[in-house]
Amino acid sequence: MIKKLPPPVNKAKNNIVKILSPYFLIHKYGSFMPEPEKEEKAVVFFGANFKDLPGADWDKFIDITNKSLDYVRRECVGHKLYYKPHPAETDEFKLVNLNGFEITKDTSIAEFYLWKNGRNIKYTFSTCSGANISAYYMGFNSYVFRDLLKSAIDEETDKGYTKYFKNMPASFFINDLSQKLTENKKTPPEDLFLEKEFSDLFREDRGRIWFTIGDPNYLVNVLILASLAKKINLSKKINLVIMKHHRWNVMNLDDFKSYFDEVYFFPRIFYSLRPQKIIKAVKTAYALKKLKVSPDDIIVGASYTSFTENCLLSYNKRNYKVAILPQATIDFCCSSLVFNDNNFRTRRSVFWWSNFLEPILGLKQTIFFEDNRRIGNFTRFKKPLNDIYDKVYALQAY
Repeated sequence: MIKKLPPPVNKAKNNIVKILSPYFLIHKYGSFMPEPEKEEKAVVFFGANFKDLPGADWDKFIDITNKSLDYVRRECVGHKLYYKPHPAETDEFKLVNLNGFEITKDTSIAEFYLWKNGRNIKYTFSTCSGANISAYYMGFNSYVFRDLLKSAIDEETDKGYTKYFKNMPASFFINDLSQKLTENKKTPPEDLFLEKEFSDLFREDRGRIWFTIGDPNYLVNVLILASLAKKINLSKKINLVIMKHHRWNVMNLDDFKSYFDEVYFFPRIFYSLRPQKIIKAVKTAYALKKLKVSPDDIIVGASYTSFTENCLLSYNKRNYKVAILPQATIDFCCSSLVFNDNNFRTRRSVFWWSNFLEPILGLKQTIFFEDNRRIGNFTRFKKPLNDIYDKVYALQAY
């Protein structure tokens, strides 16, 4: 099966283009962010579910977190302090000293929380949260105490964090608790190419826009682009198709549904040989096929290879289709190294699903390899990425 695969990218085409994050549009058109109910310069500390962290010394992790919280209390006098628990926290927040902090009641994921409350937030901190990477790229003052954690985590986890934060500037890290806090925020760089590309995509003579997403992490990017579409054409119809899984349970639909004309939820579908799951997949495919997508509508996919997006692409062959994917995802999913990597394995259910069920349902065939280390699973369409979509936008880190 693997040897007969076509290349992951059709090099005869020139339809994969690089773009920066659309976060700059938040600052360019400030009205994209909701007006705050009250102005305040808040500080947000993102919590960690350290009980789930392999090899973590809980006592040391708690001690370092408390010292980090002390630093915030000292350096942010006069600011309103908030602690936002990690969505997977159990009782970690009860084990640290939150004196002077208010625990947020907003359970939404960090990126959406930042977008929704952005006008009020002055600083963001955490011991080691990826939310701070998003905060920095969105234009907030953002810091982690990551290097202080070395004594609380094992060597493999430490290497993982080093790789995870490798692109962040030195000002992002607080390595000395005696250092003074200095602002490190930067306005996201403007990408006029991105703005023109999507302005053309959303012009009046085109049909409706169908955004499709899986992980709510991508919701802010979609909201920004949906707002751009409305700016260009207020009457533009915009729909959102969501592959729902557990991370959507912390989101409040009322917070974002007003940005779309219709919001559709469909279940997450897994490769499986179990009859009830196959039946669920067939019913979901049928429901997606019945969506009234006109031939002049545009599909904007941000959930590459998801069952939901696959159905939309496969059942609407005449429609213009674009993908928005991080460059890192493209690099990984277009790699062939995993085929000879013992850390990755595939299952019989994947072979059966790809070679029998997907063709029967009229879907594009996919490949899936599971990472035994639980770092990152490999998935791609069998056909080249840029044959599946008319244009692929590769999001660059900056």
